Formats: sequence, structure tokens, C-alpha cells
Amino acid sequence: MRTLELTLIVVILVLLYASITLRTVTPKLSLQNDYFLLKEEAYSVARVLADSRMLTYLMTEPRPEDALKVVVTALVPPSREFRVKVVDAATGAEFVAETPHFRDCTLAATAAVVYSDSVHCKMYLVEVSLGKVTGG
Repeated sequence: MRTLELTLIVVILVLLYASITLRTVTPKLSLQNDYFLLKEEAYSVARVLADSRMLTYLMTEPRPEDALKVVVTALVPPSREFRVKVVDAATGAEFVAETPHFRDCTLAATAAVVYSDSVHCKMYLVEVSLGKVTGG
């Protein structure tokens, strides 16, 4: 009888430990998975923006930030906030476009891609940051 009681106490303690561990580990794993998903999305948006050959055309617009914002809004999933920074390597000029609530994001990931255009002798660094608000 005594061994049965001790076995029952050990089983209860193991189950309690397992449930407490799952409650603390699962949200961390979820945030880590969200981060890697955001990083992959940011890299794919930056890669599409660089590989589409429209970056040189967008940079010749009078206000390239507005054109970048329109294009990236079309590429990004609807529940994401973003910030795009394009740096012209020749002149050092920076063009930044972001959504109004990007600063409120609690989880964000950044990807950088280099774009070079040999026809127009241009080189750009494209940084895309995607974020989302997590939690309550």
C-alpha cells in the first residue's frame, strides 16, 4: 500500500512538472517559429523586389519612397507591418518606406539583399523588415 501511494505521488509530481514545462516552453517555441517565418517572408520580399528589375525604375521616380511603399504593400501578407530601406551604393542616398504601425511591432525580422544593375551601372542594398504585434 505504501509503495502504491509513493508511486501515485511521483506520477502526480511528474505530470505537474510536465504541464508547467509545456506552459513555459510552448510560447517560446511559437515565437521562435514566428520569427523564422517572418525572416523567410522578409527575404522572399527583398529577393522579389531585387530580382524583378523594377528597382532601377522605382529609384528614378520623383518620390521613390511612395513607389516602394505601394509595391511592397502588394507583396507583403496583409497582417504584417513592414519597413523597406534601399541604399544607393554610388551616392549613399537612403530611401525608407514603412507602415505607420511598424514601431508598435513586438516581433520583427530583417533580410538584406544586394541588387546590381550592370546596364545602368547601379548597385542597391535592399533591407526589408517585417513585423507583427504579438500577444494581447
